[in-house]
Amino acid sequence: MNNAGLEQPTRLESIEAEALTRTLRVNLQAPVLLARSLLPQLRRSAAPSVVNITSIHDAVPYAGNVAYVASKAGLEAAGRTMALELAAEGIRVNSIAPGVIETDMNREVIDGSRQLRGLEPRPPLTGSSLSGSHARQATLTSGWPDEILGAWSHLTSSRSGSRC
Repeated sequence: MNNAGLEQPTRLESIEAEALTRTLRVNLQAPVLLARSLLPQLRRSAAPSVVNITSIHDAVPYAGNVAYVASKAGLEAAGRTMALELAAEGIRVNSIAPGVIETDMNREVIDGSRQLRGLEPRPPLTGSSLSGSHARQATLTSGWPDEILGAWSHLTSSRSGSRC
């Protein structure tokens, strides 16, 4: 699973070349080069699969974060291209494009949104806080990391496809 994620919200008018380059390196270049480096192992695997974590923002961009949106859209396109190139070898390539997920990277955004709606901030992320009384409220539009794990588990299983 390629789950690289760096987000440095910056509007186009103020983005620095260094920030753009860093975001593209982490979110796009690293996952592509990792997939390339794993090709020998993927070719030997009984169930070869690459799963890239992109973002809902590759299809639904938002102002103020041109580098992040471009990097995740690029990873989605790269994943589709890898899928075409590797399909004949039986190597599956898929992407998961979640919305806002409860991570430390998104904590400030989520808590700010909850405060605007008069809700209490969520507790810190721990194994025990991922269920029970801290389960998602209907008014909150963010998800939990383990929800992505379920999608990843399906995409990498034999139920998701077969070697041709």
